[in-house]
Amino acid sequence: MSKTPMTLPRRLGLLFELPTLCIIIVTMVALSLPLVVALRGWQGWSQTIASPSVTRRVAGPLGKPTALIHIGPPKTGTTYIQRVLLAYRAKLLGMNMVYYVPPVEGRHPEAHHFLLHPERDETAMTAFKDKLSEAVAKGQHVIVSSEALSLMSPKLMSSLKSLFPKFNIKVVLTHRPFLGREWSQYKQHLSQHNPPQIGVSFAEFYGKVSRSETDGTGFCGRVASKYIQEFGRDSVFILDFLGAQNDGDIVNMLLSAVGLPTFEEPLEQVHLGPGLASDQVVYFQMWYLLGEYMREHHHCKLEAPPRQELVHKVDAMFKHHTMPKKCLDMEPMKKYALKMDANFRVAFGDRILHFRPDLSDNETTHFKQICELDHQIVRMDWNDAFEKHAETLLSNSCQKQ
Repeated sequence: MSKTPMTLPRRLGLLFELPTLCIIIVTMVALSLPLVVALRGWQGWSQTIASPSVTRRVAGPLGKPTALIHIGPPKTGTTYIQRVLLAYRAKLLGMNMVYYVPPVEGRHPEAHHFLLHPERDETAMTAFKDKLSEAVAKGQHVIVSSEALSLMSPKLMSSLKSLFPKFNIKVVLTHRPFLGREWSQYKQHLSQHNPPQIGVSFAEFYGKVSRSETDGTGFCGRVASKYIQEFGRDSVFILDFLGAQNDGDIVNMLLSAVGLPTFEEPLEQVHLGPGLASDQVVYFQMWYLLGEYMREHHHCKLEAPPRQELVHKVDAMFKHHTMPKKCLDMEPMKKYALKMDANFRVAFGDRILHFRPDLSDNETTHFKQICELDHQIVRMDWNDAFEKHAETLLSNSCQKQ
């Protein structure tokens, strides 16, 4: 069958229809483009954050750089994060990010602790505000990090928020399994010779923490709640401590949580001093009880030597094997900690990145046995042993009160 030839009028009609169709398509695309840009954000449009349990879009208001405010809390890798950020300041600047800590006499040079007491450090605050203005002018993101920010009152949080009116604020905190964090917190206080604040034994400390809980989500939960109330739920991001470490360097996990560029791994190692080892706890507990005796009976405040020297000194005076010890019943502690972690996940599961409850529960379930000094026996029976060393201590380790 032969095809019917296309007539001249039909050919002329197609010539007019094709340009008209093209114009309609181009017009539709042009009209929809601003809407797409507005929905997805201007800076890079948006970035996807993926974790084992959540994929979240992070997009800021049009034209605003990001202010990443890392608030700790303590014992969640904060010192490591801050020292890496400080060491990588030049690289961060090349990636359009600013990590600036103004010099504050007698304070940590790597962290923004001065923000907790801005009235004490007016010079630092002025320098910091100037740097924020400069960052805004250059379209740079800024990073702030201080575990002290987890202690802020609502009034101070409002003041903190007011520092960043031209930034898209993203708050990041890290959740560490309850039992592991409390044990680490106790050891730090003990190494800093602060037992009156926490109780001499870990059993006493853990009991105080448990009795002070009101909402069942722990200190991290209370911090998350108050920041969500001030900054909004969508502006608060929570890193799972073990999950983030499992997925890469925690500094990169912090940056990626709010859609900022990350470093190539592995990162260069930064120096961190060793924390108090678990097997050193009994020596520091004994030193505290010895100091308690010297204050009461000789009006003497013991001056603590450096950590390893203290261990050797206590061992030389009393011998490790003679010091009475008590191994704690770990099962009630573990059960309570697992409940606290589960409550936290229920309350904030939609905000958690690198979510690995299996790692958290496994660490708590298999937490090592804690054996510490039996301070009740020491207080009752060791006065004679303490008095034997009193004369020597008065001559070389005491500050008379």
